[in-house]
Amino acid sequence: MKAIKWFFIGVLALVLVIAVYVGVFLDPNAFKPEIEAKVKEATGRTLSIDGDIGWSLFPKVGLDIAGISLGNIPGENLPPLLSVNQAVVGVNLLPLLQKDVQIEEVTLAGVALNMVTLEDGRNSLEGLGGGAPAATDTQGSSDSGSAPTPMSWKLGQLHLQQFSFNSDNRQTQVSRKLAIESLSLEEFEPGRAAPFEMVVSLEDPQLALSTSASSMLTVAKDFSRIQLDAWKQQFNVSGPALPNGKPLTVSVQFDADFNLGQQQFALTNLKLDQEGFELQGSGSVDLNQVRPVLNLQLKGNDLILDPWMPASGASEQGTAASEPKPAAEGGNEEPDLSALRQFDLYANMSLSSIKANQWLVTQPSLDLQLVDGLFTLKQMKASAFEGTLTTQATLDSRTQPVSYQFDSKLVNLSIQPLLKAAIDSEVMAGTGELTVAGTGASLAPDQVLANLVAKGRLALDDGAVYGINVAQKIREVKASFDGSAAPAAAEVQKTDFSSFATAFSIDKGVVTTPDVALSSPLLRVNGGGSSNLVTQQLDYDMEVAVVGSLEGQGGKSLDDLKGLAIPLQIGGGFASPSIGIDMDALLQNKLDQEGDKLKEKLEDKLKDKLFKGFGRG
Repeated sequence: MKAIKWFFIGVLALVLVIAVYVGVFLDPNAFKPEIEAKVKEATGRTLSIDGDIGWSLFPKVGLDIAGISLGNIPGENLPPLLSVNQAVVGVNLLPLLQKDVQIEEVTLAGVALNMVTLEDGRNSLEGLGGGAPAATDTQGSSDSGSAPTPMSWKLGQLHLQQFSFNSDNRQTQVSRKLAIESLSLEEFEPGRAAPFEMVVSLEDPQLALSTSASSMLTVAKDFSRIQLDAWKQQFNVSGPALPNGKPLTVSVQFDADFNLGQQQFALTNLKLDQEGFELQGSGSVDLNQVRPVLNLQLKGNDLILDPWMPASGASEQGTAASEPKPAAEGGNEEPDLSALRQFDLYANMSLSSIKANQWLVTQPSLDLQLVDGLFTLKQMKASAFEGTLTTQATLDSRTQPVSYQFDSKLVNLSIQPLLKAAIDSEVMAGTGELTVAGTGASLAPDQVLANLVAKGRLALDDGAVYGINVAQKIREVKASFDGSAAPAAAEVQKTDFSSFATAFSIDKGVVTTPDVALSSPLLRVNGGGSSNLVTQQLDYDMEVAVVGSLEGQGGKSLDDLKGLAIPLQIGGGFASPSIGIDMDALLQNKLDQEGDKLKEKLEDKLKDKLFKGFGRG
């Protein structure tokens, strides 16, 4: 045991003596040519060390180097492929004495990586990994019997601080920048997986981003590919630029294979979690285009957009309709969609549901694309409002304000929950079919309806119009004619129908319906008018005809009014509409009806007299 103890003490003393010798008697700047030569051999690029090389004796014996740069594409006037303001390199001492550099640890600060693609297609990574292969020497190749193998090397630890990545694609005239606060890598060796960690942060007056990531990193020996296994990353975003100022937390996991030469990335085992919303799938990224191109195939659960929906002044509860909304509350602000012009996207996505306030669609399947800021929903199929929804739509973020168009069809729908979601009203019930196509400009909450232009058709069966009891109103009219007591008001003010149909158009928030047709066993209602979705006011002129003898909707028979056209005027708000009778027009119709009856009687009497006269003859 004593022998072993003294052996280790002797080794330690020898190491200390060598360290002192190296620190005192050796000038590390003398190793510059050898370091530059080894880098030239390993990469095929020129390394420059502008600053002095000094010894770093704590916490590890190593070299402290300043002003490092690695050349970019040979023969081109370009910024360095890699530049480092400060580097501390830990080395093995014994091999260093024999001018053999073995690196254990590298700490870098102020690192810039400049990736350039020239107009002729050459990029910064071409040829990286060595000079021309010895295979060009046919005689030497045949003598040796094998091509020379690439130089192997290993790095124990790598720590980066203030790392920036700059991409300059001169073919597509596109430049991009990314800043990384810190990055670490353990036991790194080309061709073998190594632990990797990264921290990125970004702050400006409108947005603060912090993100951390970890993975197992594998780099090809020729630096042409990077593989990431079990990548795990969390994003924390906050600031007034987010909808409603609500902070956003997202975690992402995936495996990735990066082809650095072609600047194409393949993503597999993709998982995204945003506070309960989960997406899974795969995809790819192509950076060798005018904009990054993403291809995604995704499946997810329930997407709830409520926290991100902008508040609209029209939806405030307890506020009178006539009370103006202060401009300071920002109801007219357009959302910033400039991010949609920074990348292209082709995606197929299926979700369990999408909810935005009172809008709910289930089992949506989406085929969408985003090209140069133009978002196209090529097809969406979903269940909505107890029916089946199909939609195509586009949104152009290149215009100001943004513009959009859509074409939708909803079959077997229940109209009441749709009206509740759209205009916060339950004025009508029934099932049927709705088709609507339109265009618009602006996504500011207070401007959507005012800038919407659309046309469509609605057809419903077995429903009711709430707030209006046409049959009761007619009975009141009948009572005024015959002098009887007015009927008691029904508990529920509604008009039942067996069918309802109308075409409609929407312009600046006003829905115009020129050919409303409502039918029931008792009544036929026809007419037209408009509904203002912004002020939620009605203005309709209708004509009612009694066609049945049923004592429907809780009243006495209306047989006496059969054939009489009864003019109705419907106005007021959605919540409490008013119905009135145009008495002048009604009396005129009654006189016309009675005149027609009297005329018929006179004609009958005249005919009787004529026939009797002929009989006497």
